Amino acid sequence: MWNRRLNDKFENRLIGYCQNKRVLIVGNSISLFNKPYGEFIDSFDVVVRMGKGYPWPEFKEHLGGKTDVWVLSILRANHYPDFKGTPYQVLNISQISVYDSKKSTTTISKHFYEEDFEIYKDYFVMGDIKKTRALIKTAYGTVDINQRASQGALTLAYFTNIIRSYKELHVIGFDFFEGKVQYEMNGEVNEVSSFHLPVPSLKGSNSNPHAGMLVEGHPDKRYIQRLRDQGKIIFHEMEPLVNTPELQDKVQLMMDKFRKRATLLNVETSEFKVREENETSD
Repeated sequence: MWNRRLNDKFENRLIGYCQNKRVLIVGNSISLFNKPYGEFIDSFDVVVRMGKGYPWPEFKEHLGGKTDVWVLSILRANHYPDFKGTPYQVLNISQISVYDSKKSTTTISKHFYEEDFEIYKDYFVMGDIKKTRALIKTAYGTVDINQRASQGALTLAYFTNIIRSYKELHVIGFDFFEGKVQYEMNGEVNEVSSFHLPVPSLKGSNSNPHAGMLVEGHPDKRYIQRLRDQGKIIFHEMEPLVNTPELQDKVQLMMDKFRKRATLLNVETSEFKVREENETSD
């Protein structure tokens, strides 16, 4: 899978693509639904989105419609059909082996072993294990196997330490899980603060993979404040979430879309496990 020469080639293309441009990293906070940010987002030369942060056409007023770079993890590859055709797609491998591989429960999407999502054709890798660990340490000061680094922190570390060719780097859509909106899934009422929380499953879930970060203030918040104080980013702070019926309707529509995607993910998971069991028994 990993080829340093090819990976460097693709990474250098992205560096060239961002040269002297205004780049915007868009977080996945529900607070984006507070105001019509869409036109502002699309005004940037390069728009970077992450994970589930697909700009659905129904929400263009708030999310915009432009995507030039998609940063994904192993768990988000099932959203590849949404982002197919995005000029640059960058895989973060931290969930595979950067932490304790013996404790890993990560499931690999079927898109990784089918021909529709190929490395060095559709995507390249943010870095090998050593480079990914270095990026995590840059953001958090350490690599903690009990604390999963967020996609946002890794993307910020990647752009401010590796890409760096841009004229300006702006950041929007981060409220560090402070805003919450209720929605219904499978007959249960849940709360969501980000496009990727709760993890939509067939049974519903309120799990937060970054819960360990929230005990003494969010480390992403400290990292962003540090980058802002150093003049490395321009941070657009989100206003407090105004929880209105209209907002709840929009969030419900979005989560219904994720419910459909979650159903596909469960099917993919079953297919992978069956294949894995068959290969083990051969």
